[in-house]
Amino acid sequence: MTQFLFGCSGWSYDEWTGSFYLDKGKSKLSAYSSIFSTVEINSTFYAYPKKEIVIGWLRYSPENFIFCAKLPGQITHDKELLVSKGVEEDLNQFLQLMQPLADGGKLGCLLVQLPPRLKFNSNKVEAFYAILPSEQFHFAIEFRNKTWLSDKSFELLKKYNLAYTIIDEPHLPPDVEITTNFAYFRWHGRGKKPWYNYHYSEDELKEWVPRIQEAQESANTVYGYFNNHYHGYAPENCLDILDMLGIATSVQQKTRGRIKQFRKTPPKPQPKAKTLFDFIEDAPKEIVKKKRKETTESLLRLFADEGRILNGRVMKNDELKDLKIEKQRISTNIRDYTILIDEEKQRIFHNCGDWKRRKQSKKFCKHLVRLFLSLSKLRSKLLLKNISENLEDWTFE
Repeated sequence: MTQFLFGCSGWSYDEWTGSFYLDKGKSKLSAYSSIFSTVEINSTFYAYPKKEIVIGWLRYSPENFIFCAKLPGQITHDKELLVSKGVEEDLNQFLQLMQPLADGGKLGCLLVQLPPRLKFNSNKVEAFYAILPSEQFHFAIEFRNKTWLSDKSFELLKKYNLAYTIIDEPHLPPDVEITTNFAYFRWHGRGKKPWYNYHYSEDELKEWVPRIQEAQESANTVYGYFNNHYHGYAPENCLDILDMLGIATSVQQKTRGRIKQFRKTPPKPQPKAKTLFDFIEDAPKEIVKKKRKETTESLLRLFADEGRILNGRVMKNDELKDLKIEKQRISTNIRDYTILIDEEKQRIFHNCGDWKRRKQSKKFCKHLVRLFLSLSKLRSKLLLKNISENLEDWTFE
């Protein structure tokens, strides 16, 4: 029989309290895993998890609970899969950290989510696929550029035993392609800025039932994750589709009914959508902020601590040499360093020591703070919002 593993992309969302989570003080992972049998970890995209956190996921989840996880953005977005840039070492480091989950029988699949700007190049792609230990770990590849939708691309997936990620999102077709013995579905939503702020209707979800059943014919395991996490939509829509497939448990049916009732008579108004940072599980406390008026400085706090903001503020504007502000590009030299921001390519280049230490976690140094404080309030605010709302697509170099 085909095993169905359906859940959400992440679990540690304060917005889910009331609709999905009932007890604010209870462990969210414990509450989540009492309803769903699987989850997709998003936080691994932003930074390598600490060993003790992985052990905590293993210990404090039910016996048969399954984790899937995103590969770090350092591999997919910063180095763009290039073996020549050392991604094999990065991959091995990540796999070693995830090994406890694999040894404990709780690691399902690792998701390789590609940046939208990355176009298909068969030689570079095959060099990366060749280093993936697909016999020991399961991998799913999520295309986000139409150039990957080619016969050669799908042939490589089959050759290296990798799953094509079947997606619902605004820019690529929702086609079912089974390239290995398991299937991997992701529902991002159909909203605008960002897509994830979206509630699927019953009719929209019904369209997916035959696609899932089609995948079931060829796959031993079908993974499915809802990424429309705003306002608790993800768990609700996941429970909806489990009910449509006729495989919802009694606990899931009861939870679904409770959420539907909550939607009719919510105890308090739902908060407005925030930035991407508010929805990263295990995020540092300083970036999980309550609703506030968005200003340049409040947005900077998503990327820099108060000390670096203070140090950036006391620097003088005349330290920015050769400042050029164009429509899609900003560049300057500051002291002995260079800063280049390319909005079209979604890339920030800088070369100070503090930046090099912090760029993997996508945080700013004082020089970036000074630059943003030197721009007009409107330009600075719009650019910071762009980066925060599309963080996974930006490369920090």
